[in-house]
Amino acid sequence: MTPQFHNLQELIAMDGYGGYVWTAWGLSFLVVIFSLVFPYLAQKKWQKKVSELEALLAAKRKNEKN
Repeated sequence: MTPQFHNLQELIAMDGYGGYVWTAWGLSFLVVIFSLVFPYLAQKKWQKKVSELEALLAAKRKNEKN
């Protein structure tokens, strides 16, 4: 089995298509990272909001008992 590219420069250049290939890889990588990070941050935001609302509700119920 022979290697397709004999050095790193050939791998990066990819016979003149390197710019397209590496741009596609980079954009795909960013989309995957965004798809993982954005929902995590949104979940943290909503969990904080729910906790705040639960605290307000608990305080309101406590005031109603008094």
